[in-house]
Amino acid sequence: MGFRAELEVWGTDGAGAEWIADVLVFLTDGRQVAVEVQLSSQHLDHFLARTQRYQRSGVRCCWIMSERPVAWRLTKTLIYKNSQYHRETGEYLCDCEELVLFAIELAGKDTYPDVLPLIRFGRGQHIKWMALTEAIAGMLHGYPSWQLPDWHWEGPPIG
Repeated sequence: MGFRAELEVWGTDGAGAEWIADVLVFLTDGRQVAVEVQLSSQHLDHFLARTQRYQRSGVRCCWIMSERPVAWRLTKTLIYKNSQYHRETGEYLCDCEELVLFAIELAGKDTYPDVLPLIRFGRGQHIKWMALTEAIAGMLHGYPSWQLPDWHWEGPPIG
């Protein structure tokens, strides 16, 4: 794609907290994007804390996660956390502005398909299915756009 990427890159934020990016992409204009792959569930607070460490370092972050169980559990957690929003609007808020999420359906975290399934971005009327390369390229070009209550893909198809 014309960008330099490195695996398992260490860094520290302004407060001295360390992070390790699964993949760190270096854009030609000096910006950096961390791509985190999460195939096991973790608490919402961990997603947010890890993302905030990147943000304090000036690094944008996105998460590629298994649809089940990770994305499903995270969705349930966000709906519960945002129950006040539902009471006020009647809409479910199952994403958050801090987390750019891409979900992929895998049989298990130790099983890799011969043909990679499509990646899901967004929800409902804003859902977009795409190849992994399109998802990463779009992330690097800044296509994900937060518009309460969900994420939108603001860019042309890639590839």
